[in-house]
Amino acid sequence: MSTPQIRVAFVDDEPRTLRAFQWEFGEHFHIKTFLEGRELLTALDAGEQFDVLISDQRMPGMTGDEVLKEVSKRYPPIRRLVMTAYADVGPLQICVNEAGIDGYLEKPWDPDEVRDFIVRAHGRLLQARSRELRRIAAGNDRWSSIQKSRISGVAQMCEALGFNSTVQTSFYQALELSAFFRPFDWSDLLLIDSSSEQELILDFLSSIESLMLLGSEFNDPCRRALFYWWMLLKACPEGQGSSFFKQCHANGTISLSFDAGAPFGDSIFDPCGDRDLKTIRRNALLLLVIQELQPLGGSLLLVPDNARFKGDLLMGPESGKATWAM
Repeated sequence: MSTPQIRVAFVDDEPRTLRAFQWEFGEHFHIKTFLEGRELLTALDAGEQFDVLISDQRMPGMTGDEVLKEVSKRYPPIRRLVMTAYADVGPLQICVNEAGIDGYLEKPWDPDEVRDFIVRAHGRLLQARSRELRRIAAGNDRWSSIQKSRISGVAQMCEALGFNSTVQTSFYQALELSAFFRPFDWSDLLLIDSSSEQELILDFLSSIESLMLLGSEFNDPCRRALFYWWMLLKACPEGQGSSFFKQCHANGTISLSFDAGAPFGDSIFDPCGDRDLKTIRRNALLLLVIQELQPLGGSLLLVPDNARFKGDLLMGPESGKATWAM
């Protein structure tokens, strides 16, 4: 049965063997041959893709087990077979234990056996891909459920604190830009239960209330906004934010410039991100900055620029208005 869709890489240091393999199996599979392991690795690094790799064991330079081990580390989805004309038990054990081979073939090869091995190895590849897609889909569904729960909790807090819906929308947009999303595993998401979610929401509410109490020392909304923004930058990882905080007074106008690297840490909407009190505090400060600026005619217009936030807050002493110039 012809299966040209299966892409097979064959490595052997004998040109005649490579030609024979191409002639024998070229009608059944998409074959590409290589004289040495490093040639194969160069092709893979350049973007070439294969479903099944077959490597001879006895080769100068990189031996077959070394080639398969390296491919296993760098390109694990590729199914791997080793071919040998010798009873090399040691290297075969290495291939099984460290390179995770699907099997080994003997020289001279039996064409039917080779075709059968390739088809079965490709079948395992398809099964592994299917399992991974199901895992990702299940993880995304779970992540979406967690995110909706947290958004609902934040919306309830904003309503209780008297923050309007536009503040909530701006907050969600800013968090989406500032969040550092990591690849997550299904097992990670299973560790998040409803009780810990409720605890997160309560910690967030507590942080907001304590920060509002600190801000109440300033009667002027502009000063409160500046105060919260200054605290936010100081709360950046390892105190980086303070080095990006600059202000100057010219012509009766206060200019506050910021260029914040490593934005503000993770978002509370990232289920695999940091969920400690520092992260909660940064998120609370961001919400309060938005809440103070919007009634003044200002807005938090953040744009990602190589994972950085840049902008200027200009305030005139007479107008009492805050304007963001990005």
